[in-house]
Amino acid sequence: MIDYDDGEANLLNFYGLSTIHPTELADLNISSQDPIDVDDEKIKSLTVDEQFQMLNSLVKENHIDQSYHNDVEDPFRGGNTNVVKELIDNRIISSENDPDVNKYLISSREFNSTKFLTTIHKDTPIEQLVEYLKFLQKNIESQQGELKYVINDNFLKFIDCKDSIDEILGNFKKSKTRAQQELENARVFNPSRVKNLEKDNKFLISGLEDSIKNLTTATSILIRPIMDNENKELKISRIIEFVKTNKILFDLPSKLMAAVTNQNHEEIIDSLTLYSKHKRTIIEEQKFKLNNLKQQTRDEKKHQELKDYHKSVNTLLNRIFNQVDNIIEVYKKSIYNELLSFDNDLGKGHRSNNAKFLSIVDKIDQLNFNELVKSDQKHISPINTFLKTQLKKSNDDLFYQFNKFEEKFQILQNKIVNYIESLKDYKVNGSYVNYIEEKYNNIENYFKASSSIKFKKPNLQELELIINETFDSNDNLDLSLINETWLVFLNFINYLNDIYLKNLNKFVDNYNYYIKNNAQIDINGDIRNLFLNTIIQISDKLFNIFQNSQETNNQLESSPTQYNNILPHYTNSLSTIYYITRINNRLNKIFTHFGKNVMTIGNIGKTTETNKIIKNLRTISSSINQKILESTCSVWVNDCSQFYDLENWEIDEKIISNDVELTNTKLVNIIEFYMIYMLKQIKSLVFIDLEEESNVKIVSTYPSKKMLVSIEIQFMRCLSIIIDSIMKKYNLEQQKSQESNFKILTMNNIDKILRDIYPNLLKNYDAKFEKDLSQQNLKIFTDIDKVNFTILEDVLNKEKTIVDEILTGFFNKIIHGSITTEFKVDNFIYEILTHFVKLVYNLKPITNQEFFIKIINELQDFFLKNFLDYFRKLNTSVENFDVILVNLKLDINFFIEIFEPSKTLKLNEYCFNIADIILNSIKQENDPIISDKKFDNILIQCLKDSDSQFDCLGR
Repeated sequence: MIDYDDGEANLLNFYGLSTIHPTELADLNISSQDPIDVDDEKIKSLTVDEQFQMLNSLVKENHIDQSYHNDVEDPFRGGNTNVVKELIDNRIISSENDPDVNKYLISSREFNSTKFLTTIHKDTPIEQLVEYLKFLQKNIESQQGELKYVINDNFLKFIDCKDSIDEILGNFKKSKTRAQQELENARVFNPSRVKNLEKDNKFLISGLEDSIKNLTTATSILIRPIMDNENKELKISRIIEFVKTNKILFDLPSKLMAAVTNQNHEEIIDSLTLYSKHKRTIIEEQKFKLNNLKQQTRDEKKHQELKDYHKSVNTLLNRIFNQVDNIIEVYKKSIYNELLSFDNDLGKGHRSNNAKFLSIVDKIDQLNFNELVKSDQKHISPINTFLKTQLKKSNDDLFYQFNKFEEKFQILQNKIVNYIESLKDYKVNGSYVNYIEEKYNNIENYFKASSSIKFKKPNLQELELIINETFDSNDNLDLSLINETWLVFLNFINYLNDIYLKNLNKFVDNYNYYIKNNAQIDINGDIRNLFLNTIIQISDKLFNIFQNSQETNNQLESSPTQYNNILPHYTNSLSTIYYITRINNRLNKIFTHFGKNVMTIGNIGKTTETNKIIKNLRTISSSINQKILESTCSVWVNDCSQFYDLENWEIDEKIISNDVELTNTKLVNIIEFYMIYMLKQIKSLVFIDLEEESNVKIVSTYPSKKMLVSIEIQFMRCLSIIIDSIMKKYNLEQQKSQESNFKILTMNNIDKILRDIYPNLLKNYDAKFEKDLSQQNLKIFTDIDKVNFTILEDVLNKEKTIVDEILTGFFNKIIHGSITTEFKVDNFIYEILTHFVKLVYNLKPITNQEFFIKIINELQDFFLKNFLDYFRKLNTSVENFDVILVNLKLDINFFIEIFEPSKTLKLNEYCFNIADIILNSIKQENDPIISDKKFDNILIQCLKDSDSQFDCLGR
């Protein structure tokens, strides 16, 4: 503790002196442990100023050493304790000279109360520290009177001392002036005397002046702490008196804290009311006193003291005000947080929940009232803040989800491109239609499992149900990356539909509920305008998502790449229709609720503005539906153009019997089932069945004429492109194989499409979209007929080439005279008939009977015509020509008789006419050299010999 009793003994002890008037080194109390090496001769050689500086340094060193070891006791426990020793024992400081020791000595300017308490008294109970503090306070109070007496007593002594010094200094200056005058008036000149006198006087005067200056400075330094302490004591006593007078105000922070801890809202409001009242009164009093300081005293010193005092009071008051304001602010914030986190729909909520909500609102209103009393601000209902915060919170989350979706969708789009372009089967603008075949295989397995025998084809309604159940499942839709990208899109729309729409509806219910009960909540329409702007922003964002990345006005040129902002790259129609229908349904629900909410809130304000927003919502909804349809159709057409990838010439097992039995590949059934599924899904996109009715119509439940025309265009495109895709596979196969089987299968497929599949699909389309395409004479059927005719001609040309080669070889032999003279059927006839047998065994099982008969008849006709042509070109001068004629007659009759028993392959009338012409031509060339009986016997024998060989041609 600081001792303010600065008596003579204290001064001697403080400065380390043995006498108050030191004159030699022995007067200094220098410790023997720290000797000072001082040379007397050296000191004498120094000037007075240098000697004085050395003395001061010695005094300071001794002072530091003394002060270091002085006042080391613990103020709480008394003089029997040594703080420094305890710190060294506990290894907190290394030694007495450790600089950190000053942080633990209460007399040091570096004293740190926190370190002192947490180190020295870390184990001391708080109750004991409180007792120590009370003891110190009583001790200080008991010494206040004595301290005041000592200060006053010393003050008078120092004042008297200073007056004496000033008087001595004045006399000294007068004596100095008089001595100089006497020296100047002396008549006897003595240079040495003058010189010595000037030197002595100069040295003496300089020394005295320095000593007086030092003494004056030391006096001022000694007096200043006393005066400062006296001023501080006066100020403190006044402040203590002020605190006692306003005890209620200074006790308020602790009282408020206790009330907040105990959740005692009534006590908080009472304290806050009292606080507001006292605060205003004290502030006004302080302003009045500060403004009237000059009237209270004319003494400048007193004026400054009062000014400092009022500044201190204001600082103390501001600290109290800040504490109270902070406590109230924290409490108010907690109440607001409870209000804003209150997830309750007041229009539909439970009565107890509503009561709890209103209770919180009342608390905030009470707090706000007190705030308004002290700040004169306009009252704002907490429900206003609650509604704004509720809307803002949902909007902030919405736009975060918007940005998150766009970023993630684009990342996955890039991944898809990088992955697919790295594959060997990569195709520009391609898609994976093999998943369509997998869906068909599931249906095929279903029919196989349903019955071990073939059964009749179900009606369209039953078939659609089976197809839809199989195709419209989320397994095996597309590549996993593409499915993941679709899921990101669907999850975002689900968030809008499930979470955001729920929060928005809750906000609208709350707003509507409170506005009906208290229109003052949104008297300026700020919340209403904020909501309407939110609807506009969300609608615009959704509209932008569904805009084309590449605009085109020609639907016949549209492709999936133009819709990459909503379609994953390389997506197929299965994944597209699965996810896009669900996205479309949720968007329709979202826009319907937007319209309902706009009408609910908007009608409270300006109807014109509301109608404008409703009209805008309808336009955006219609545009989005149109873009969804266009993008879906573009993928639909794109997949149809790639059906050639599904053709592997695998014969269909005829799991469903049809009216016309054809041998087809699986491709035609895949096409039929796929198109039935797509037509049903396209219909569900445009004929919208809303789950709930609304008083305002935003989403059109019936498609516009533009949408219906678009669907018809894309449907007919698909029908045409499917045929193109089949022919593409046909042309590719033709480059690799010379067989006719794939040609016959292609022809069968196209024939089934022409006779069965396309007419049924047109009827299906007409039923779904109320059209009459099936009744029209469509050009596509003419084009398909031409395609089939082309394939048939291709097949016939190949077969005719074989027949012609055989005929050419035979007649060349006749010309060159290499024909036998034996009466028999020529070998070339057997070769040609053997080729017919191959056709029966190879083509007939896979060929439509009508087509097969047509092929055989065409070949029969071709053979007879060419035979006739070659015969007419023969030269009658050929050796053994008469024998050749008999054999040629046998050949034609044998050819006719082989086909004669058949009901289907028998020569037609036209072929019989050509045969008669040939036989008549042979007869005209020469008289027969063989009897008719012998001729018939030879013919009959040849027929018997080849009966088993050509039996299939006569059946």
